[in-house]
Amino acid sequence: MDPTEIGPGLRWVVEACRNSDDEALCRIAAGADVGPGELKRSLPAGVLADLENEGLVATTDEGLRHLSVSCVSVRGLVSLLPARQQVGADFVHLNGDSFWLIQLAWRHGSPGTWAAELGTGNGFIAAHLVAKYR
Repeated sequence: MDPTEIGPGLRWVVEACRNSDDEALCRIAAGADVGPGELKRSLPAGVLADLENEGLVATTDEGLRHLSVSCVSVRGLVSLLPARQQVGADFVHLNGDSFWLIQLAWRHGSPGTWAAELGTGNGFIAAHLVAKYR
């Protein structure tokens, strides 16, 4: 598969993250540890198999399972972030301030078609602005 394309399992997780009111699905999409039975009950078999084949399901030493990405949805825009990463010199932090700035840009941004991202350092805000502006 082309590394720039999202496989069917990950595409399903993104849609569940964006549209689901199911608490278990939201926890799974966010990368929470769940028992193997809960993962099997919550995800369609083909989706789980695809995620496992792509190496996107990890198992803890205690036998709990989680996605190796976490899915964050803000106003219908979805970001996939690496989960359980080791914090190092290149660590990128996405916090409440970033979400606040994204919401401000959407709510009060220019009615035009162009936006300039001022270099916040992580690229998440620029990635979300692309959905609204050129």
